[in-house]
Amino acid sequence: MKRKAPLVLVLVFALLAGVQAWAAASLGRNVYEVPVKWTDETGRSELALSEYKGNRLILSLAYRNCKKICPMMTFKKMRDIQTELQKRGESAEFVIVSLDPENDTPAILAEFKKKFPGANEHWHFLTAPEETVKKFATHMNYQYWMYDGHVMHDFRIFDVKPDGNVSKVLNWDNSDIRNLFQ
Repeated sequence: MKRKAPLVLVLVFALLAGVQAWAAASLGRNVYEVPVKWTDETGRSELALSEYKGNRLILSLAYRNCKKICPMMTFKKMRDIQTELQKRGESAEFVIVSLDPENDTPAILAEFKKKFPGANEHWHFLTAPEETVKKFATHMNYQYWMYDGHVMHDFRIFDVKPDGNVSKVLNWDNSDIRNLFQ
């Protein structure tokens, strides 16, 4: 196991080095341009992100069993954004696309949502076949891969305008949620 640790660190540092460029490349991307279908936590399938058109989206790619980035950064930041929006009298749809579709089934995501602090009818946990997730992640310039049975991934939260265009991105270099409200 000790031999794997340096490789993991090298991969993580390489990922972090490119974060800013990848995040910048996401600006202006339209989430509705990728013709993919999702299944949500209720089991509703053939769902397109364009069904949220007209609403602000706070979107990220994450997975339920993540032990580091998702609970400590992604999920926490998304709850903080929700709190700030509520203080301002604003709203958004919160969309989390699973990076682990093999394990994040609709039933498991539904159970996760029930236990997720702050999750309400505006929170949507989506899953799809691996090829679909990869296609969407590629469109969003979001990097992830499997290593030693774990999903290694970036930290990014996309602020998506009602027309589907990404207007701002939170990432390692820019993680203060106040940046979404400037």
